[in-house]
Amino acid sequence: MIQRYGRRITYVRCIGLLLVPEILGFATLFLLFLAYGGHHHAHLLSNAACAAESTLSPTHPRVVLHITDIHVGERHLESNSEHPNLNRLIQEVLPIWAPVLDSVVVSGDLVHAITSNKRFRRFIGSYSRQNFSEWALIDSYLRRINESVPVIVAHGNHDSFGRLAEVDDALDAFPLVVPKSRPNKIGSAEASWAALHSRVRVQQSLDDDLLVCAVDARLEHPLHRPYNFFGDSTQAAIDLSFALDDHVYTPNVIAFGHYPTGVTKSGLKFREAYRGRVAAYLSGHLHTLYGLTPNGLEAMTDTGALELETPDLVKTGAYRFVVLDGGRVSTTVSFLDDQNSSGDLVVLSPPRAGLCSAGAGYSALASNKIRVLSPGTDLEELGVVAVVDGGEIGNFRRASECFNSVPCKHTYEAEWNAKAYEKGTHTLTIRHGSPENQGFYTTPYEFSLDGSPPKRWWSRLHYFAGASFALSEFDTMAQYLSTVALTLCIALSLWRPRSRGKQTILLRALAVGWLLGVPVLVSTRFVDDQLGLGWIGLGGASLPSFSSSAYVDIPFLFAQKIFWPVLVPVSFAQLVIECDHREMLESVQFRRVLWVFVALHAWRALRVTREMLGSYGLVAALWSPSCFPLFVITLLCGRRALRHTRKKRVVR
Repeated sequence: MIQRYGRRITYVRCIGLLLVPEILGFATLFLLFLAYGGHHHAHLLSNAACAAESTLSPTHPRVVLHITDIHVGERHLESNSEHPNLNRLIQEVLPIWAPVLDSVVVSGDLVHAITSNKRFRRFIGSYSRQNFSEWALIDSYLRRINESVPVIVAHGNHDSFGRLAEVDDALDAFPLVVPKSRPNKIGSAEASWAALHSRVRVQQSLDDDLLVCAVDARLEHPLHRPYNFFGDSTQAAIDLSFALDDHVYTPNVIAFGHYPTGVTKSGLKFREAYRGRVAAYLSGHLHTLYGLTPNGLEAMTDTGALELETPDLVKTGAYRFVVLDGGRVSTTVSFLDDQNSSGDLVVLSPPRAGLCSAGAGYSALASNKIRVLSPGTDLEELGVVAVVDGGEIGNFRRASECFNSVPCKHTYEAEWNAKAYEKGTHTLTIRHGSPENQGFYTTPYEFSLDGSPPKRWWSRLHYFAGASFALSEFDTMAQYLSTVALTLCIALSLWRPRSRGKQTILLRALAVGWLLGVPVLVSTRFVDDQLGLGWIGLGGASLPSFSSSAYVDIPFLFAQKIFWPVLVPVSFAQLVIECDHREMLESVQFRRVLWVFVALHAWRALRVTREMLGSYGLVAALWSPSCFPLFVITLLCGRRALRHTRKKRVVR
């Protein structure tokens, strides 16, 4: 029993020792989040702008439908050329909402642009390439939407995967959909993207009441995966500022693009460009963050605008309604497969807790009415009741004080004493029928008139996550992450050398020399592929260099996939072996843990190598600082470590 307990203690000590680099990596990331996280740029505890006096008078609601990350790809082409979720959106949602919609905005990743190598799929995997069949399919869907509602599109990183020539050919063959001109709807585009040579494309309603700005923050020179994740909004910030200067008297302004501002270069400058002039910025790109944010990211920025990231349509079937009324924003996320979703109505007033736009709480107090937009259900005919904090307020009636427009015909109001709910956070539900026999019941809607945050801890956590990921300075964090890891790798490789064997010298030469040669290696460019030899690295896009606009991708991916997961732990393990810990090094437990350690990090290195092989070819996989050298360093360290511990056991 004592021996078994002692072996367990040894296992824990060995695992804990080898996990030191992982813990150090998480601690570094945590400290960087504290220093450069989105909580510095968001209203987390209270939103003073909510209760401020509104300077804009309400007109009639302007409604925008936002979808993102459609990812038309191989699987859709193989299944009778149909995108299930997009097809359902067109058939089930648009017929209900089309009469009240001003525009449908699509924020990028229209196509997937990732192809599997049929012959070498197991070894090479997938690679990124523009496919004209995917563009033809998404073009047909957008034209179907445009028959009933004007469409405006911003492209994403998947839409620009691959060589610049491929991307240009695809966009030339399938240009942006030009919206139809309809009364009281978005008019034709003021200027095309190509004509302006601008990063911002604007569309204005015929009555000058709504302005929609499509923002292009893609990289100037497209890249293959795994790069091309971050965007560059440096020029977009300038172009957006000029565009807004030309429409200073438009009361309802929204902007949208593929990237949240936190994952773009110059994201802070971009938010400053629309300070006080844009009611909301819509984006996609992050999907649901591996399920951590199933309803997308939502944050109230310090510039006075809502930043709203919508989940992807391709997997979750999510879509977002955004309603603007005199500069004030109301929004809700719905899902195609959610039977209990509030997808057929949007609460216009009172504002959501913590996320209300400027003047929204003040306006709710002044009107003393709960306002709801519901084009699919006649709330007055059904006798739908508003319930606040468990108590019935009253039935909904069709809005009386509203302009004569189509959205006003579907706007309903319930009178209430707003002063009774002036402070704190409260819950609104909309119910049809008695509590025992509910025919219609919305999910709880938390609101506040003074800018208080949500009550539920899960809502607060989701709100904090939205601010952290959507508004963080990831470009700065990536630089520090890679710099700290690079310094640590070199220090561990050169600290306290005890052995001067050939393997130790080779290991350190690879670790130090390879890392110092990163700027030269990543700037290598490959010639055009005319012989079909792209898989060996003779064709396709160039690898990014530090001088390109993709400089954010390089330190972030190095830190995420190379330095912290592989090189730092391996260098640390080498140092542990060279230190004089006889009791631990001679134990069988340490040797077993070391076997698992080496296998894990060798697999990580091979995974990165395979990803680079599929996208950039064999030459890049062997010689770029992203792949094969990691595998060599890991095996050398593991071989030396295992031989070292084996010799110790034999001597004993």
